[in-house]
Amino acid sequence: MRSVLAAAAAAFCVTPPPLGAQRPPTSGSIDARVAPGRQLRAILRDGPQPLLYGKVKAVYGDSVVVHTWPDSLTLVSVDDMLSLEVLVRSRAAQNFSRVLFGVGAMGGASLYVAWCARNIEHCRRMDEDPDPYDDEKPTPFFVTVTLSTGILLGALGHALAPPSWHRIMLPVRVGVAPGSLGVLFYVSLPR
Repeated sequence: MRSVLAAAAAAFCVTPPPLGAQRPPTSGSIDARVAPGRQLRAILRDGPQPLLYGKVKAVYGDSVVVHTWPDSLTLVSVDDMLSLEVLVRSRAAQNFSRVLFGVGAMGGASLYVAWCARNIEHCRRMDEDPDPYDDEKPTPFFVTVTLSTGILLGALGHALAPPSWHRIMLPVRVGVAPGSLGVLFYVSLPR
């Protein structure tokens, strides 16, 4: 039975997509920061709305599917964009938040230990189970203080280093187009 399930799962994983279906590439050819789930802001060359703002749903080659408000999907090519920006948190901002979480947790733990050193009897009674017949164990006060101060300082670090818009350099386009006097050679540079 297991071998039949394994064979069916393997066949499902390697089955080619149906005709006409597009499979997004594993890594976007625009930029790695333009990934599904990220906020995107773009200025378009032509169209009814020059500013496109929404969440990236998928990346297909040099085109992006953007979920705009209210519940509409827009497929935009890089050729139609004058500028492209993505909302990301930098590594420094993420590390800052993690460091503040660690500092808060260590500070909360040391605060609890210092308080227990001064109030030994009260500290001993605090973690006793008030109902011995209850199967649920209460969370120790040490854990509560440590995690709450860590989360508080981690949230402060997140607020002090918010996400920012990063500009994506659009590729240079080179092409040949027919003209009235022959062939035109053009270069399209990003702004």
